[in-house]
Amino acid sequence: GKPSVHKVWDEPTAILAGDTLFSKAFEMIIPSNHEIRPVDIGVMLASGNLEVTVYKKPRVGIIPTGTEIIKPIEKPEEGDIIDSNSGMFASEISQNGGIPKRYDIVEDDKDEIYK
Repeated sequence: GKPSVHKVWDEPTAILAGDTLFSKAFEMIIPSNHEIRPVDIGVMLASGNLEVTVYKKPRVGIIPTGTEIIKPIEKPEEGDIIDSNSGMFASEISQNGGIPKRYDIVEDDKDEIYK
């Protein structure tokens, strides 16, 4: 995504974009494209870097589709498939820095899918 400027205390789990961050004494504090950790927030604030340019976390929608798909809490009948993929994909997205949004199952109906 497009980098944007954030106050350090507002976006504690972002990826630093653009240039390497330096202190006022020109000591490197954090390299570019670095995932900001809690300790980095402290170092940035202590060094007077109150705003940084960061990449926002991508938001990813997950829409399970299929007439045969059921929720994991439902009892499967013949021909049903338990929706395991949306949970797996949501976990993978989270582990890789994204923000997953799981939607309800949509049956195989083109008009419903486009909504």
